[in-house]
Amino acid sequence: MTKLQNSLLHPGQGKISRHRIAVAGVLITLAATGLSSLAAWRSYTQNVEGAAETVSATTEVLSQGVTRTLDSVSTSLDSVGESVIMINPFTGFRSVKDKALRILRESPQIRQILVVDSKGFVVMDTHGEEGASVDLTSMMFSDSASGSVLRLGNPVPGRFLDDREQAQSGQWVLPVTKQTPGRDVSSYKVVVAINPFYFSSMLDSARLSTDGEAALIRFDGQSLVSVPTPHELPLPKVEDKVVRRLEITDHGRIDDTGIFFKRKGLVAFEASEFYPVAVVASVSNDDMVRQWLRSDWQLLLALAGTPLLLVGLTRYMILTMDDRLRIAELEAANQAKGDFLAMISHEVRTPMNGILGMAQLALDEAHTPSLRERLKIIASSGEALLAILNDILDFSRMDRGVAIPESIEFDLVELVTDVVALMRESARQRGLETILLIAEGVPKRVSGDKSRLRQILLNLIGNAIKFTEIGLIEVSVGMEPSKDGELRLRFQVLDTGIGIDSEALPMIFSPFTQADSSINRRYGGTGLGLAICRQLAELMGGSIWVESELGLGSRFIFVLPFEPVSSPEPVRLESPSVAHRELSILVAEDTEVNRLVVKAMLTKYGHRITVVEDGIQAVDACRDATFDLILMDVQMPGMGGMDAAKAIRSMEQAAARKRTPIIALTAAVLPSDHELCRQAGMDGLMEKPFKESKLAELIAHLS
Repeated sequence: MTKLQNSLLHPGQGKISRHRIAVAGVLITLAATGLSSLAAWRSYTQNVEGAAETVSATTEVLSQGVTRTLDSVSTSLDSVGESVIMINPFTGFRSVKDKALRILRESPQIRQILVVDSKGFVVMDTHGEEGASVDLTSMMFSDSASGSVLRLGNPVPGRFLDDREQAQSGQWVLPVTKQTPGRDVSSYKVVVAINPFYFSSMLDSARLSTDGEAALIRFDGQSLVSVPTPHELPLPKVEDKVVRRLEITDHGRIDDTGIFFKRKGLVAFEASEFYPVAVVASVSNDDMVRQWLRSDWQLLLALAGTPLLLVGLTRYMILTMDDRLRIAELEAANQAKGDFLAMISHEVRTPMNGILGMAQLALDEAHTPSLRERLKIIASSGEALLAILNDILDFSRMDRGVAIPESIEFDLVELVTDVVALMRESARQRGLETILLIAEGVPKRVSGDKSRLRQILLNLIGNAIKFTEIGLIEVSVGMEPSKDGELRLRFQVLDTGIGIDSEALPMIFSPFTQADSSINRRYGGTGLGLAICRQLAELMGGSIWVESELGLGSRFIFVLPFEPVSSPEPVRLESPSVAHRELSILVAEDTEVNRLVVKAMLTKYGHRITVVEDGIQAVDACRDATFDLILMDVQMPGMGGMDAAKAIRSMEQAAARKRTPIIALTAAVLPSDHELCRQAGMDGLMEKPFKESKLAELIAHLS
């Protein structure tokens, strides 16, 4: 059992502080929440795939039923047509009508049969309206499909002839005709009126959901029958997407559109094998979600309960700790927390790399607005989770005294300008103006902790944007008077946001604290940002405070010491770009998802990728081939990344081979871990989760 586990399970032996237990509980809960979200998303996608298979199979069955019905109609047309050919000059169309009436009695799908001459006059009608005229051209009959002479017209109100009573009652028919063969009757056409409700009942019986739609359409997109059944004609035409797909293939599936009403969902279609029609059916996203909730509610309940259980367990552990032993065991607790942070950082950052990497790759390939929106939500949620994780880890490192300020020369004006430019887009999206003021006398170049100054500015400007709805954000830099001649700079971030109540000002820089509980519910956050700013300012030998009035805005001020720089500004040399040069890259990564992410990112730039799963395979690959670059995961089973790097360096030295750049891919965030990577012979380091642009930039630099 590890020291950390002993500390958690046996409070009397190396107990750690309440704050550290809270950090542990929050991190574990975040990890469990992320894994629960992935499990829920996987369950939902499986439900969607099941619905897609069901709707596709349904359209296939319906198409076969429609084909059989049209076969029967075609046979009836042929039978009546043969009677027309064999017409007796003495009896006229009496025998034709007898046959047509017999067919009408035996075929529930047929409502009316008539024969029309070339002038449009009815010479035979099963409803006894011979002599009337009918305009067949107005029925917009379709062109004959390949291998078929059956032609389907547009739906007609009432019957073919002027039947106002039936037309007003909402009844309508579907006209179908077929050119009668034979030289003597080429001027006659047999027309059958199909009862559309025969098809409607067939489609309605196979509807997959309450919001689902189904239709029988011609290949030109005209709806012949639809469910739900419309109250009046003309019937709507289907989405152009369906028509375009029908022009390419006789079956398939389309995401992101409805048939008529543009409900978001899945649409499947299946064309008839012999006739110019297709069956189209859809199931809406709302119905898929309802089916998912009904089928997987137990799984979802378990996933939702896991973070709550962890929170309750964390609270129980905090309440049962013995406060009298906390101070005496603080040093052991700090060590346990360091081990815990290293473990949690790796276990959370590794899957987060897969989540954010895959989301970005999928976003680059997404072609539909709804899919892009869902992927953006996944990516933004993952980045928010990562930001919270970073805040907690930063605060914990400083609380343990791990953080050490650094002093490097840098361009102060450029840094502040870049930070404001970076945050300006976020402010613009909220309708806020961003102003940067740099006072006269502020030196352009100074020596100090560049990265921590940037972190303070990003936190304060980010808070100002988050808590301001109308107005502006002003960032200013000026000189701070100093008695001993030390260079001290005064930074201010002013906003016109909600302000802070005077009673909350004394605790505003305390960890896990916000002005009131409604702030967290409305704006989110961990309450660590300002605590980190205070610790960073004090770490650098400075101070920070706030001036605010509720409802009028806030002004955050911090003063930091810097060393003046007398040396001239270094000249920047433009190095040749190698981003587009094809490289041979070895990727050693034990996690399958991360292997896929890295390979997909690098393949986009035309690099040749070799993938291995552990350090032993990486060493063997380097023994058999040479590479331009090696990307090495640090923690792998068998032989880890650092041992593999040492082995590769020894092999290169023994064979007098050129040194291959090795970049560590690691979820470790402590400075000691980074130093160990460099001591093992690695040339660079990329923390997980990493962005594609950062990886490409580092590869280009080292190449």
